[in-house]
Amino acid sequence: MEKNIEEKNITENNIEENNIIEKNYWHIQMHLPDGQDGQSIDSIKMLDQAKPIIGMVEWDNVQFRNFKDETGTGLKVGDIILVREVQMILALCEVTGESFRDVTLERKYKHTHYREIKILDRYQGFEIFPQPQGILSKLSTHKTKAYKFVDKWYKKLNPPLNPPAEK
Repeated sequence: MEKNIEEKNITENNIEENNIIEKNYWHIQMHLPDGQDGQSIDSIKMLDQAKPIIGMVEWDNVQFRNFKDETGTGLKVGDIILVREVQMILALCEVTGESFRDVTLERKYKHTHYREIKILDRYQGFEIFPQPQGILSKLSTHKTKAYKFVDKWYKKLNPPLNPPAEK
């Protein structure tokens, strides 16, 4: 059995080295932790923390359960997440930590749960994000404009080490 685990790890490492692992893509907006009638916060300040973070308020909803990955099908370490404020794109990030609580951050940003992230790139363009609804959503349909936007951006930042031969 140990050999199978080693073989699996070797295979996964080889795939990672060739940069062909398909990532899960998500998008999140955090500027209205108390909803549309609540106080607005500056999401960029969360990205500018010494250890950049994303956050979400606890509530009984699938989006919150996905943020914490309560069911095993939610946001995971290594997933790629686009941070936005409605249609305004802020950054493309990679999730680097599990969900946690922090009273100091909660007083500052009003969210109850946080995850550490690595900022891959800050958006410098002028396009608007094609899927502005929802607080946290997984981009699982490869044909949507939102998925294609994130996929193109991520792959531009992380080109395959062995690109396919041109025909």
